[in-house]
Amino acid sequence: MSFIELIERQRSNLKNEDFVASLYNDMLTEKECEDQENLIQYFLHTEPDQVYMQNLVSLLEENAEEIVAMVPDLKAYLLTFLKFCMRKEEPCYSKQVRLLAATLYIKLISISAARERFLKNQLLSCCITVAIDVTDKEALLHQLVNALFSLVVDNVNDINPIIAQVVNGAFCVIIIRNSKQPLITFDNTDLVSKCFLYIKNIIQLERHDDAFILATLSPIFHPLLKTYYTLSESSTTMIVVRNFQVFISKLIIPKLNDKQQKHLVSAFIKVWDNPDFVNFDDAVLFLNKFPIDSYTEAIRKMGLFLLSKNHEPFHVNMLNLFLATLSRLPEFSEREKVLLAYELALRYNVMLCHDTCKNPKKAIEILCRICQLHSPAVHSIICNYVNKDSFETISLTPLLRYFLQSTRKKWVSGVTTNQITTIVCIMISNANEIRQQLVYELLHALCWDSTPFSLKPSLYVLEELFLKLKSKKENVITKLIMKIFLKMALHTDATSQEYVTHIYNALFRSKTINNIVFSCNNYIDALLEEEEQLEAFFEKCTKLRLIKPEHVEMTINAMDFENEAQLLLLKHLISYTKYKEVRTVCQYTLANLRNIILSENFKHILFIYYTILVNMKGNFMENELSEMEAIYSNLYECVAHQKIRIESFQNAYVVLKKSQLYLQILDNTIFEDINRSYMEKLESALFGERSITQLYFASELMLRGKILATDKCRKKIAELTTYEGLLQIKENEPELWFPLLHLAETLTMMKKSGNLEHILRTINMSMRSGKYTTTHKIYLLKVLHTLSEEITRDFEDLILYSFQELADEDMALKKLVSTFVEELVEKEYLKLTSEQYFLFVIPITHPDGRYFVKDLLTKRFVFSQASVIARHFVSFILYMNVYKHESHPITDDFKKVIKKLRPNIAEDRQDCYNFMFVYLPVKYKMNILTELNEILMQYVNLKLQHTNKLILLLEDLLFIYKISSYVEDCTISEVFKRGIKIIKKEWRKNDTENATAELNINPDTHNKIIKVIQTLMITFFFNEEEHRNVSFRKKLFYLILHWIVAYKPNVLHSIQHNDDDDLNTYFNKLDKFYAKYKDEINQHAEF
Repeated sequence: MSFIELIERQRSNLKNEDFVASLYNDMLTEKECEDQENLIQYFLHTEPDQVYMQNLVSLLEENAEEIVAMVPDLKAYLLTFLKFCMRKEEPCYSKQVRLLAATLYIKLISISAARERFLKNQLLSCCITVAIDVTDKEALLHQLVNALFSLVVDNVNDINPIIAQVVNGAFCVIIIRNSKQPLITFDNTDLVSKCFLYIKNIIQLERHDDAFILATLSPIFHPLLKTYYTLSESSTTMIVVRNFQVFISKLIIPKLNDKQQKHLVSAFIKVWDNPDFVNFDDAVLFLNKFPIDSYTEAIRKMGLFLLSKNHEPFHVNMLNLFLATLSRLPEFSEREKVLLAYELALRYNVMLCHDTCKNPKKAIEILCRICQLHSPAVHSIICNYVNKDSFETISLTPLLRYFLQSTRKKWVSGVTTNQITTIVCIMISNANEIRQQLVYELLHALCWDSTPFSLKPSLYVLEELFLKLKSKKENVITKLIMKIFLKMALHTDATSQEYVTHIYNALFRSKTINNIVFSCNNYIDALLEEEEQLEAFFEKCTKLRLIKPEHVEMTINAMDFENEAQLLLLKHLISYTKYKEVRTVCQYTLANLRNIILSENFKHILFIYYTILVNMKGNFMENELSEMEAIYSNLYECVAHQKIRIESFQNAYVVLKKSQLYLQILDNTIFEDINRSYMEKLESALFGERSITQLYFASELMLRGKILATDKCRKKIAELTTYEGLLQIKENEPELWFPLLHLAETLTMMKKSGNLEHILRTINMSMRSGKYTTTHKIYLLKVLHTLSEEITRDFEDLILYSFQELADEDMALKKLVSTFVEELVEKEYLKLTSEQYFLFVIPITHPDGRYFVKDLLTKRFVFSQASVIARHFVSFILYMNVYKHESHPITDDFKKVIKKLRPNIAEDRQDCYNFMFVYLPVKYKMNILTELNEILMQYVNLKLQHTNKLILLLEDLLFIYKISSYVEDCTISEVFKRGIKIIKKEWRKNDTENATAELNINPDTHNKIIKVIQTLMITFFFNEEEHRNVSFRKKLFYLILHWIVAYKPNVLHSIQHNDDDDLNTYFNKLDKFYAKYKDEINQHAEF
């Protein structure tokens, strides 16, 4: 009996033949039959078993040519019968029948002459489902696998590429479902090996069109998709991945030609924009087996994928894949062309960190984790990125500027300052050139106001940056980092103890002499200017019992007594060491102190010697006593013969007294000799041939020594400091001017001078002279700082001038100057005017300086000056834009201030505006905005002269409006969406009900806010009707959105209570404008 005869005989048993047509139509339209009862009744005419189905398969193989002649009705019956046989839902046939039905159908469509008639997508899908579901009937599954392979191979020239893709996909799923053990060889002895070999053979078929190659390669990456991944048991998941990895590396890649290698990358890329692509680590295992050219191309495509807006929904996938790629680098990762591809992808990762992107949080998180990876290749990638400026918009500097801008508001939701700190520290560590000001300000903004607990995750990256910059001798930022560490260590937070322990352990981490030297040269050296905090730090070390005897021993053994940092460390270790072995410490120290009294660091050595005296309390052993006596003898020689610095004289004098006590020396005549010797030295300095050293000595001796000068000496000093005497020295011996400052300080502190005014006149002239260094001028400020109230007020202009001039100097200078001036103001020695407010602000808009004077600016001005400062602020904007305005003339006093501005201040004017405006109280800000409203209304009423300078002025005004309407936790695009909703009045009922409750400001401020919004709207429609500057009009529109979102309660309150009909009118006009230009506006949603 033939195949067709057997099918016809089966069909003759049908009781409901009319139902076949509807079933067949459902199949053609790929619908499922809804009449399940009739469907089941329809097929009750036969119950095919395994023998019957196997017979059908055999008959089809023997009579394949008959199929072409099969009549349509019988064809329809056969197809509906096979579909029912492959049915999975109950009632259904056995697994054997299902597998044989699938095999029969595959053999049926393998006949090229019959394929067009019999190929139905729904049936092909059923076959694949059967192959996936039935895993325990391996013998029959072999038949189906063979049939699928033959379907492609026997019809290679005319098979649809989609069918080839489906077949290879089916093989992949069968492999996933049946993999139980790792494969070493693929020998066709089991089902899994056979499927792998069939995939390989199909890929290697002699068919070279692009669609077929891509279709056959794509399925080998399906194990990376979640839908396929979950088909395997959790215990065999890694086996599946490993088998595919070995298969790709051993059987696929070595056999690929150039064209196929190119499509290998394309096949890999196809899974990227699939929502089920989640197995990034496994994807990298596959990727690392690619040839170097294919690998490089895949990384390059990864970067372009991140750049593409069409793939925006899948950017998170790419970010995760890029991170996984850098976490598992291949052997050839340090090749130049591969590093360039990595760098490209990194740049586009950086671009996604901006808050204009949809998911900056994820991009920042991934960038942070990349920065934390430790490998030479990743180091090279970051290094290449940060040191290239050929891509200006995505180079390091714009990224740092964006991060800095973000510190003025809250971070993108979910982003932590630690993530940003990590990125900044790692990238700056790899930079050849450092924008010191930008980095300093950014790190200060990120870390300074943190708590020890919140900053803890950044501790190690900050330390790494500290050591890298210290090795480059970059001192400004390293000192800031150490100050941050100290601030955290001295915080009241419990976590601060970890910082104390960390910093202390860093000093003795490796317990070697070299490490002590390294630690002193880095950690301690960075803290020499913070000695008070250093003492507090060591106090905490003592409380935590961190200081051990061996640390002191190590420090002494490594000691270079000419190194101030090392000596300072020893000084504190000895000072805060509280343990029984203090004698051991003293013995170690004594052996080194005997011959170094004349060290440059005499003051520290003196302290150490004094500590030993006090600790040992005179209880010396014989050898110790001889050492102490030798040191005492050396010290006496130094003091008596003026071999020490005069500023150490008083301390040395006290130590000699103590030494006599503990060493039981009864001879006091030595102190009479010392006094006599010093008086001779003083007289020689005053009456003999004067020199810089002698004058310096004379003033220091009078100020710091306990020896009072004779009347003769005091009279001589008075003669030297007359106005005429100072002028004469100024003209004939200018090098003596600086020592005379010491005399001035001495006389001021001792209140002994009747000619101090003349000295101050000399100081005044000298401050304005270009001949004197910063050091000299700082000393002058120290002198002025000690003066009485009356003298200070007389020299107010001099002090402010000094402040402005020295503000352009280095960081330490800024801090010192601002501290002096703030104290003078706080003591009410200085009364600052509203004009002088700008004198303080302008030079300190420099990032490094603004933190030193912020409190001064915000706390020291009385509120009664608000309206005056507002007028000056507007005058300042006009001055910056070189625009004259009759309503805001610049006063003479203000002219004196702004004439002292540095020449290029206009380039940084927005920074000036921002700094001046942000720290002002609300009252000041509202007064300024009121002044700006008047200018905008004059512009609308055509009362301003229309020039190019006017447009620049208006741009600056809009900038002020912008920084006064910041919306928290909201990106630019979110502000835009919220603003459009308010314009269209699409708000909830409870929004208006809650508006009044949220209005926590006084009525005057509320009215001013509404007035600003109205003014902006009037200006906008003036520009819209007059077809004025298009860019300016767009900025106005987005600015209005910012204001109505930032002050939504005020807006809704006014609309709810009908406070202002004009506001409703303008809202309606804005709604019409948006409807008219919607596409254009949506395209450029930014300020």
